[in-house]
Amino acid sequence: MFTINKDDISFILEDFGITSKIISFTELERYDYEKDNPDSKEVRLIIKVDLNNGQPLVIRLKKEEDVTLDIINAQSQFANLLASRYIETPAIYLTTTGQCARWYSINGYDVIVTVEAFVTGELHTVDEGIAKKTGSLLARMHNIAEQTDFHVQNDVLFDPLRRNELFSFQDFELNKDVLVRLDKILL
Repeated sequence: MFTINKDDISFILEDFGITSKIISFTELERYDYEKDNPDSKEVRLIIKVDLNNGQPLVIRLKKEEDVTLDIINAQSQFANLLASRYIETPAIYLTTTGQCARWYSINGYDVIVTVEAFVTGELHTVDEGIAKKTGSLLARMHNIAEQTDFHVQNDVLFDPLRRNELFSFQDFELNKDVLVRLDKILL
């Protein structure tokens, strides 16, 4: 299983020009690829790093099939484009050589790493208002992508055909009766 420690994090942060001392770090999200394949070298880990300057950061570490350094860099560049068009995104840190992301070898795993500012707040439920705001935001992002001809070729986070962090078929099955009633009401 992929592990990371303060020394690894310090090395990464120095490479991104960040010299503040690490107070602590916590995992925000980890995909456990080893559950299905104990020999897997795939990684998706997001950690929050608290620094002595009071400005927490997020470090994303990835090694997944079909995820390339070019894709991660394009995603970061698109986030910067959105920010320049007044869509709030976390500030993305660049390495001392000007890269948004780069490869690191950590404890026998090769991973792509990005560093960004930590943004507070978390959605615990999605209500009608949040859904409308999300739809509006996605429309704005789509329009920016079309206007600038900037398209990141990668799968979307929300894939209704497989389990992911947003929902699962099992969840739908458990709530089938309620969903069927709602569907009839909404039609």
